[in-house]
Amino acid sequence: MKIRGQNWIETNDHLIIMLREPYWGAWKKYGWEMGVEGMGVSLEAVKEAEKKKKKIMVRLLGRGAYEISPKMALKYAGRFVSRDNKVLLVIPRNKFKRG
Repeated sequence: MKIRGQNWIETNDHLIIMLREPYWGAWKKYGWEMGVEGMGVSLEAVKEAEKKKKKIMVRLLGRGAYEISPKMALKYAGRFVSRDNKVLLVIPRNKFKRG
């Protein structure tokens, strides 16, 4: 599937999202602990994972994989609305479990 240029792949347990890099300055915008980067995941992908009872796995190019439940993603995320009115959840990297 493709949401706002964000591809995801479904497996039995996960909805996998590939990112080139995290949002490095997220800690400044959302008031998180200094230096904590954010992972941008579309709200639609999180809701899809929640509906299908799957965890979300974010794979960062060259930096490994990180896993989070949809419930935790919604709890800790900051929201960002794009120019085309798509909602992205910006989730602190330190809330993910290293996959």
